[in-house]
Parts: sequence; structure tokens; C-alpha cells
Amino acid sequence: MYRIFNSVSVKIRLFGFIALLIALFLITGFFGLDGMKEANLSISTIYNDQVIPINELRTIDNLMHFGVVNPVDRLLFERMTWEECLAAVEKSTNHITERWQNLHRIHNGDGDGDWLGKANPLISNTTNVLNALILILRSKDSDKLDHFTDTKLYPLSEAYSDTIDSLIQERLSAVQKEYKASQQRFNRIKATFLWVLVVGIVASGILSLLLIQSINKPLGRIAEAMKRVMNGDLSGKLEYD
Repeated sequence: MYRIFNSVSVKIRLFGFIALLIALFLITGFFGLDGMKEANLSISTIYNDQVIPINELRTIDNLMHFGVVNPVDRLLFERMTWEECLAAVEKSTNHITERWQNLHRIHNGDGDGDWLGKANPLISNTTNVLNALILILRSKDSDKLDHFTDTKLYPLSEAYSDTIDSLIQERLSAVQKEYKASQQRFNRIKATFLWVLVVGIVASGILSLLLIQSINKPLGRIAEAMKRVMNGDLSGKLEYD
């Protein structure tokens, strides 16, 4: 191999060495960019499929408790007018419906099974209960509202807390699972990147030694020939590759 390498001109050897360094730079850069792309994809997946649903679930729970139940309680204790309570409940009802629709869109696109399926009965019951509540508020029937709150609204609020807490725990478990998968992908890419880097450095080192030897040997011959000439010996011949 050394003879083959030595038979090539110095110019071609230098070009080859530079080309190898450029190839090494490009390969390591490619693996580095690929690793960053994988990391960014994992972060985006966790945020879009896990973090956003958790925030939406918490917002829905807050809307139910603070946007529906709390105004009704204030109305029953005569701390809010019927009109104010109706406006607050209608506004919160619209937001709750919109948030559940957003969650269904996320759920249909994340490919993570039917994790939202257990909430479907709750969503259906929410529509019925809140529509009935709005009708009672419009009728301004205190006795009917008091009975409805105890038998329908409070149980719905408790069901919200239980169901949403369960859904959030499932999303947190999914985050942990995705995080572990991301760590495995990162470790795999890092190992590949390091192997490519080590192989490239070793190959560059070997070729550097061959290049140095191939240049140093002719220089040594030139130095020896110059010594002979300085000593008056003009009979020698300078051989070069």
C-alpha cells in the first residue's frame, strides 16, 4: 500500500489528504445535524402531543370550576345577578366546547391510541348539563337551580376532577415514555457520531504519516546529494519518485 501511495505525485497526495479532511468534516457535520434534527423532532413531539393536551385539560378543569360552578354558587348566595351568572356560564360553556374540540384534533393526529376515549361520556354529559343549566338561568328559577346544582352540576364537577386528573397522569406517563425513547435515539446518534469521528481521525493520522514519510524521504535524498556536492563529489545522481 505504501508503494502505491508513494507512486502518486506529491500534488495528488496533498489533494487527496485535503479531500479526506473535507469528507471527514462533511460526514461529522451531517451526523451532527441529523442528531439535532432528531432532538428537535422529539421536543416538538413532546410539546405538541403531550404538553399542549395537559395545558388544555387543566384549562378545561379550571373553566368548569371557576367559570361555571363558582358563578352558580355566587348566584345562590346572592353575590351575583342572574344576568352576570348567565353571561359567565355561557362564555365558559363555549370555551369548554372549543377546548374539547381542540383536544380531539390533537388526539386524532398524535397516533397515541384512544387516550381521550374515556372522556367521551363526560363530554356528552357536559353538553347536556350545561345546556340545561343555561335554560334554568334564563328562567331565573332559584329552587330549580338549587336542586339542579346538587343533583347534576356538583357531580359533573367531581367527574371532571377525577377524569381530567386521570388523563393528565396518562399524558405525563406518555411524556416519560417519549423522553426515554428520545434519550435512546440521542445515545445511538451520539455513538455513531463518535465512531465516525474516531475512524476519521485514525484514517487522517495514518494518511498524514504516509504523506509526511513520502515527502520527507525525497527531501532526505536531496540533503544527502547537496552534502556530496559541497564535498566536491559531482558523480552522484539524484533519484526521485
